[in-house]
Order: sequence, then structure tokens, then C-alpha cells
Amino acid sequence: MTGARRLCMGVDIEEGSPRGSRARYSVVVIDGDGMLVHKSQGATLARLVRLAWEYRPECIATDNVYELAENARDLARLLSLLPPTTRLVQVTVGPEGRFQPMERVAARLRELGRLRLTPARTAYLAALAASLGEGAEVRFSEEKTVIVVSRGRNPKGGGMSHDRYMRRIRASVRQAALRIQKALDDAGIDFDVSIRRGEGGYDSAVFTVYAPRSRLEGIVRPHRGVDYVVTVKTVYGGRLVLRGGGEKPQRPVIVGIDPGQTTGLAILDLDGRVLHYESGKGLDRGTIISIIERFGRPVIVAVDVARPPEAARKIAAKFNAELYAPPEDLGVGEKAELAAKALGGGLPPSTHERDAIAAAYKAWLGLRAKLDRIESYLDRIEVDLDRESVKEGVLRGLTLAEAVEREIEKIISSHKGGAREARAPGQHQHAGPPPGYAERIQALEAEKYALERALERRDKRIAELEEEVSLLRRRLARQSPAPQASEERLREAEARIESLERLVDELRRRVEELEEEARRAAALLWEASRGEIIVARSVSSLTLSNLREEARIHGPLGPGDVVYVSNPGSFERRAVEELARSRVAAVLLDGVSVGLAKVLERLLVPALPLEPYKRGVYRGLLLVDARVLEDAAARREELEALRAAAINLERLVAEYRAERARELARSRKARGRG
Repeated sequence: MTGARRLCMGVDIEEGSPRGSRARYSVVVIDGDGMLVHKSQGATLARLVRLAWEYRPECIATDNVYELAENARDLARLLSLLPPTTRLVQVTVGPEGRFQPMERVAARLRELGRLRLTPARTAYLAALAASLGEGAEVRFSEEKTVIVVSRGRNPKGGGMSHDRYMRRIRASVRQAALRIQKALDDAGIDFDVSIRRGEGGYDSAVFTVYAPRSRLEGIVRPHRGVDYVVTVKTVYGGRLVLRGGGEKPQRPVIVGIDPGQTTGLAILDLDGRVLHYESGKGLDRGTIISIIERFGRPVIVAVDVARPPEAARKIAAKFNAELYAPPEDLGVGEKAELAAKALGGGLPPSTHERDAIAAAYKAWLGLRAKLDRIESYLDRIEVDLDRESVKEGVLRGLTLAEAVEREIEKIISSHKGGAREARAPGQHQHAGPPPGYAERIQALEAEKYALERALERRDKRIAELEEEVSLLRRRLARQSPAPQASEERLREAEARIESLERLVDELRRRVEELEEEARRAAALLWEASRGEIIVARSVSSLTLSNLREEARIHGPLGPGDVVYVSNPGSFERRAVEELARSRVAAVLLDGVSVGLAKVLERLLVPALPLEPYKRGVYRGLLLVDARVLEDAAARREELEALRAAAINLERLVAEYRAERARELARSRKARGRG
């Protein structure tokens, strides 16, 4: 037993080990003084989990979490198998969320000296660094604990005895569930419960607890008895995040919700545009919150009934948002009309989605006059303020003056640091990178770090193979040319040398490819950090289905986005209107498509050629020069000026025709009197 010592486990994949379920690891456990408690080599993931339960360390540290799992789903499964009090830490994430090589971590700890970083030493250094507070904790954006109370046995006897036994078991399940419910209430822990009732009690009860399993220590314990069973497990979902990496705040949104067995959900921005809607059976609160967080930060949570359900109250409280309920329940006809207006005509597939959209749109209509006044006030101020932030401040209780002054103070503070300047009248300035851009840069950094580690392993393998080839050549040179020398052994050795030389050539080629890719990733990171390139959203042809699929993968389209259409020959008018509603910055076309360009620019969407801005494609992402945003803004001004000129010309023609008609009428009248 390890007693009450503070322990930390370090893990590193061994050289030449395959990834996945067949991977082998060096594992080190140290105490708070850095003294070695346990060391294993060639450990499987199963042994790693067993050791974690045996030693129950405060943390498991590694230099790259993707050495423990090939993807986020497998990593979530691994986390659910670890003790609830054990954290997973990646020590190569610095204070600002940037990746750093393990050698830099070792140098800061002054532990490595001139020794080579073997897997065992890397595992030890990772454990030591994590015990000193280095690195970032690896978590998921959605973490909840599921407690299931179910029957422990199912009597097979018939007759009255069977019914009596079943009533007794159901009563035991009910009593256990009520005890757990009381314990959670007394501890002030947030949860939902779903109960399946039977004669005499409960067949089962499922508690979805919105807290990590570590908070349930001493409150709820697993139990396996004769009459009932209690199981406790952690469920991870959502996005993989590095705690401490820092995320940019999201835009304010209005959420409509229709809770029930089938839950409807709708999300609108503060301009009343529908960003997302869906419905599903068994959507628990954690899943709903995770969906909402993908699109923004709610300032209003709305329902369609005068007495809001408890689920809606809890979601509003989670986000510190105002709960909106109409004075009286909305009727079916009114909800259909509201949903159709929000969607620009037509209705969603289900009544649950319709009710959620109607609730959110009704709430937005109640705020519309206030939001318009804010826009009107901001139009008179020639300072580049974050309008969404001003609106959110007013909706959360600030006066308009207070919200505006708060944003001006942010600009003054950032201006002192040289990070931002106020925009002068008539001068164009980017609104910043599009949504999700920081996450893409972080993904590039992670990929660059993984490529560098792969290069190191390839270099080591090449050196080992070259040494083996050299050794075989020396052995051949020392062999006697006597007649009794084995020709067969010579042929085998020559074949082995030839095979190894081919493998070395192949590895060298792969190393060159990886080096080139790492250089390219580094160059892209540099350009992205300086704001010189942006990522364009790509669709093959301009159709509603393609736009929705792109939005599903990378989030909804919005102001500042640049869309590239690779096949502009055919398009849907509704898709063009969708781009105009989303106020995308520009549409890039590959080649000349006069028809599509005319339709786009008729709706004030700048259509520009791709070639002058294209900077390349990296891992399926189209990279374009950031000056496309300035050119698009200038082109939009030209289009607005042309439209204004056309409207003035039409007005002048109409006035001329009216005056001409009046003159003709006066002339006829004069001739009649004559």
C-alpha cells in the first residue's frame, strides 16, 4: 500500500512501439519528493490502468496525450477507466497554451543534463514536472456522472411467490434511489433523474449528475447486492480541451427550448437569425449545454409556456441568463407563424423544433426595439466597438452608457499594450480572425509538435538501421574466403543488407516529407499569428445542402467568413440568399462565372477571383491572403454605391415620366378648351 503520500505517474510510449491497443509504455510513479516508487517497462494500457488504481496517483503525466489514445473517443474511454481523483496532464503545454518540446521542460527542471531522453527518463520528467504544477490538465468540455440503480436479481419462480419477490425487489430499488436522491440534494449537487416504475416500486432509476465523479466520493458508492445494484460511471463528451489554455469568449445568443421526452432546441443570434435547431429523445441537460456552447453564450433562455419547466430554469441558471416566458401559453397557430418568420418561410420538420424556434423568436421580438436603439446609438460613434458585447452588457443589466464605456475602456487598455487601435472614419479594419480560427491554429501547433516527435523517432530508427548495415558489412569482410564458407549464408546476408538499404532509403524519403510538412506547418503558424492568412470555407457547388454540411463541420456561416466555390457553373438561388443573410465577407470563384457573380453582387455579396489570394491548401484547408477582407470591403462599398445610383436614376426617370404625363394632360385640356 502507498499510504497517504502524494504520488504522480509519468508515462511515455516506447521507441518502435505501435500505437493503439498494442502500444507499450514506460511507466514511472514518484512521490512528492521526486523519489521513485515504481517503474515498469513494456507496460500495456491495461497494466497502466491497473497501476493507476493500485497507486491512485494525483495525476498521470505525459508529453503527448495522443500517445495514449488514437482519437478523442478512445481518450474519453481511457479517462472513464481511471480513478475519479486522478487527473491527466500534458506537460508540454506551456502557460499560454502553446506547445513546447520535452527538452525545454527538462531544461527548466535542470534534471536532464547531457543525458539522452529515453522513454523511461521522459516518463520520470513528465511525472516530476506535473507534480510541480507544469503543463495543462486534459479534460472534455462535457463531463457528467451517471448513477444507475437497477434490480439485482430476477426471480424465475411463478405464481404468487414471483409477484411477491418482484414487489420486494422493486421496493428495494425505490428505497435505494430515494436515498441517493436525498444524498445528492443534501450535498447541493445538480442532477436529473429518470425513473422506470413497476408494481410496488421502481424497476430502475438513472441519475445524470452534472459533477465530476470525485465530488461524489463519500456521497454515493457502487453497490452490488441481492435485491438491487448501484453502478457509478463517468461519461465524457464534447470537445477535448486543455484546462488553462484559454479560450476566446463566444458571441451572445438567444436559446429557445421545448423540454420533454423529446427536447426541441433552437439558437438565434441577436439579429434574430436562426443559427441552429434540432430535436432528439433523451437529450440530457449536459448534452443540451454542450450543443449551446458550440454556438455561443446565452443571454436569454426562452420557452413557449407561461410557467417555465424546471429544465429550462436550470439551463438559464447555468449560463446566468435571463429566463423568458410569454404572459400566456403560445397557441399552435402563433407558434407556426413565429417559426415561419424566423426561418424566412417554411417550417422545421418537428413540432418540438417549431416550439423552440417560436419561443426564441418571440423573446427576440420583445428585445428588437431595444437592440435597434443600441445599433442606432453605435452608428453615431465612430469608434470600432464590439457591438455584440455592448448589446450583451445592456441585456445583462448595464445601461447603454455603461456598456459603451466598458468597451471603450477595453480599447484603451489594449491600445496601451499596442494590440489595437480605434478605427478612424472611412478607414477599413478587419474584425479579427473568423470564429474557430484560434482552435485551428492550436490544432496546427499540436500537429507540428507531433510531426517533430515523429521525425525524432525516424532519425533514431535510421541511425539504428545504418549501424546494423555497417555491422553486417564488417562481418562479411571478416569472413574467410575458404572453400568451406557457406555461399547460402553470404546470399542471405547480402539480401538482408539490400533489404535494410531499401528500408533506410524509404525512411529517409519519409523523413524528408515530414521535415517539409513540419516546415510548412511552422510557416503557416507564423503567418497566421501575424494575421497574414485566413482559412476560407469551401463548398464544391453553391447549394443549400452543401452550405449546411459545411456549417455542420465548421460551425455556422457569419460576418467575416470567406466562402470558396470550386464549381460555380450551377447554383441555387436560395443558397445565394443564405450567403447574403449571413453577411459573409466575400465569395471566391475558381474561374469566371458571370451568372453566379451577377446574382451574388445583386445581393451585395462581393464575388472575387480565387487566384490573386490563394496561398495553398494544408490538410484540406484552403488558405487565402488576409487582404481579401479589405478588397471585399472595398467591393461591397462599390456595390452599395452602384445600387444607390441605380435607385436615384430610377427615381429621376419616374419623376420625369410623371412630369411628362402631367404636361401632356395639360396640353390636351388646353386644346379641348380651344
